[in-house]
Amino acid sequence: MVVCDKNRSRARKMQDLYRPLDISKNEIRLLSFEDTADSGTVSLLLQHVSLNDMKPEYTSFYDENASAMGAFQICKAWSDRHEFLLVAPKREIHDAVARFTWGDYICLSYTWGDDAGQSATVVVNGVSTAVNKHLAAALRDVRESHEGQIGMKVWVDALCINQADVPDRNAHVLRVRDIFGGAFSVMAWTKEQRDLEFLGLGQPGEHLELCNVVFKLYGKRALEEILGVKERGWGVDDEQYEEVMGLVRIHNVDVLVFDQFYWEDSDDSDDFGSGRVHLRDVLAMELMQLFRKRYWSRLWVIQELAVSPTTSTVWWGKLTFDLSTLQAVCEILHAQSKTEECMHAEFWQELKPRFDLLAFISTWRELEAAPADQGRQLLDASIQELKQLEQHAACSLPQDKVYGLLGLFPLSVTSAVTIDYTRESADVVGEFLSAVPEWEASTVN
Repeated sequence: MVVCDKNRSRARKMQDLYRPLDISKNEIRLLSFEDTADSGTVSLLLQHVSLNDMKPEYTSFYDENASAMGAFQICKAWSDRHEFLLVAPKREIHDAVARFTWGDYICLSYTWGDDAGQSATVVVNGVSTAVNKHLAAALRDVRESHEGQIGMKVWVDALCINQADVPDRNAHVLRVRDIFGGAFSVMAWTKEQRDLEFLGLGQPGEHLELCNVVFKLYGKRALEEILGVKERGWGVDDEQYEEVMGLVRIHNVDVLVFDQFYWEDSDDSDDFGSGRVHLRDVLAMELMQLFRKRYWSRLWVIQELAVSPTTSTVWWGKLTFDLSTLQAVCEILHAQSKTEECMHAEFWQELKPRFDLLAFISTWRELEAAPADQGRQLLDASIQELKQLEQHAACSLPQDKVYGLLGLFPLSVTSAVTIDYTRESADVVGEFLSAVPEWEASTVN
């Protein structure tokens, strides 16, 4: 009897937790951490907020700048207006950068499921809730992150959508684009296991972090120079040269060769070098390990990252770096791999689908920023890119082969597809192909 009472009490709490969203108010559910100083079990509060409740000053800023920049750039431009001292109180930082009257939020993009079937427990509004271990670990990282510490709320599909309610899941299929696109930032969480230690390369991503610093401080040209694909111009500016070399020494990669004369083997005859390897070589190995993680083969990631703001980050190991840096590095290395005679064609072929994914983010942002009379032509090109990406992506539910990408299509397509997870996947695919005849049936079966 006691057990039954507890179950009924829990059911009532969960029912209250997932009351229907008021779409007229553009409501979503968001999570906040009860105690960001706690290092134990993650304890969360789930609440309903309206995305219409923008601060008047942010509304004015958006209206003034929307025509000059894409929606994905607005958040960074807004946050860049504010400068804070290192000792600034967390609440002061949050209140200044928050765009809504209730605060602001980030989106968590991560890997669903677990090969070992292991789960963990988080507490949501006082109710112990089972989640997969990746999500629990990701939430702990968010809690310790700068965004978590200043009080940013979090949207994560497993908890902010009522997974036990098919209508709620259906309703969110076309909202993912707006939720991720409207976030202050998207965190791409790829920390699924220990990565590069067995290669003796130290913390995974440390060379990507170096590129992140160079790219943020000096731009793409400097990044091309340290990767040796452009003539180095540092001699003109000795001060800049010393600054960049200082970064190299700080990041403990001063043994790397920075020149434009070698591609894969630098000045060593062994594959990827056993001595003084080039930064490109080490980055290539890091990218291989990063892109072999299941996160990058998840179909929903295509949409989540395509619509993400330029403030978005990638989390790997103990390090984080900007998604825009990863895009720039991959664009440079991909272009170089085409122009040089590379010994490891299979290696680059393995990386290509991930390079294509990051390139599609740029394509999508061009589409979003393009004038109306150019948008249709660019959409046709992006459909071809999407077809290729879909072939290298996986999802746990067959309907998501369509639903996971549907938000990237115009109203003429989305209105022609009935969103219902109880439908047969063949019927969903049939409607989609009728609306997008240029999409070959073989790519979505």
